[in-house]
Amino acid sequence: MSILALDVIDRLPFELAARLECDEFFSDIPVVVAEEGNVRATLERKQAVVTAKSGKRGVAVVVLQVIGDDPYAEVTFGPLALRPAFQVIENLDLNRDANGTGKSARRVARRIRDVIKSLALYGIATDFVPDRPCIEPVNFDESMGKAVRGYQVNFVTYESDTEVSSQVAVPYFAEFPDAAPKIQVLCATEAAEIWYSLDDSFPGPGREGSVLYGGPIEVPAGGMTIRAAGYKAGVIGSQVNRATITVSPGGDPVLPHTPDTPPA
Repeated sequence: MSILALDVIDRLPFELAARLECDEFFSDIPVVVAEEGNVRATLERKQAVVTAKSGKRGVAVVVLQVIGDDPYAEVTFGPLALRPAFQVIENLDLNRDANGTGKSARRVARRIRDVIKSLALYGIATDFVPDRPCIEPVNFDESMGKAVRGYQVNFVTYESDTEVSSQVAVPYFAEFPDAAPKIQVLCATEAAEIWYSLDDSFPGPGREGSVLYGGPIEVPAGGMTIRAAGYKAGVIGSQVNRATITVSPGGDPVLPHTPDTPPA
């Protein structure tokens, strides 16, 4: 089963944490995902587990929430650029005593760089490229204690491009041959539902002012403004078309041509 791009940004921090935990260098270093909630409490619990297991303490790694960026503004669909980052937290007093790991925050940050740079998560993300700066110092809040220092390690990767996204075609308006001035709303995407509004509100399923299109719409003598969008399960909804339609002296609806409306 393929992994949806929509899920990658949630899953990635846990994949990265697992990769570090599988490296022997981190056997005595707790690795925590920031999205687990109370990071400080989680760190303390995990530090206790690691200490009980290895007898060491004094340094920990936090996998931060992933930042996403869209480098292809001109492309409707495309992979997000993801910026995963790690923070290494070292308590100098604890890390340098008899029960400390003896691994400085700088060394841990350097190891993260080596482990993650060599990682590829096929079907999830592309290669992990060190960002600039790759390793930078972090100034923690005084509540962490004066003996605490840290470094952040930054990377860039892209979502796997194996998922194909699609969008419903934008609905368009056309005359309906009838004695009364009527229009029809059409969509090129098969089996798509068309929702429209006549109060200039955003058209969509279940929205106040929106109506599910079921047939030709009569145009009142004073004209009307109509907005329409198409929806289909498993597909991104269409762009929203909008037109102000008047009635000619001869009683025919006058439809302005828009870029999203095929010419007659």
